[in-house]
Amino acid sequence: MYNRDPRIAAMKAARRSDHTRYQIGAALSDPKTGRVKQIGWNHFFPAHRTLKCYRSTWHAEFHVIMRTGLDRTNGTMLTIFGQVRNNGNTIVSKPCLVCQELCREAGIVKIEYSTKTASGWEVIVRKHGQWHTVSTLPSGNDDTL
Repeated sequence: MYNRDPRIAAMKAARRSDHTRYQIGAALSDPKTGRVKQIGWNHFFPAHRTLKCYRSTWHAEFHVIMRTGLDRTNGTMLTIFGQVRNNGNTIVSKPCLVCQELCREAGIVKIEYSTKTASGWEVIVRKHGQWHTVSTLPSGNDDTL
């Protein structure tokens, strides 16, 4: 079972990453209870490990959604944490546009991601098919849903 706190689960998932520069972890959870359903992390395509060609990766967002299954992601929240591999410094882990679209298609309603700000986290929600920043919260608790 995964840690009940999505942020801690995403941080632990990031440690599983084999990426040489950035470790990104993601946790998919129920936005009302906080129960973590699944985790994912960025990693190189399996064929690329064999060929020693480390250029293309699966993003953590894609990995967690595929591990969960598209039929089980509707109405969920995604938490993403990123760090530099060699020193552990937190990085901004806002999903790229492709991953934002994937999250929209998967029915994810809320995304929180690590930042370099004083609070450390930013929250975006999906309204009318678009992502909107709603807050920067240290606790991750907000009443936007």
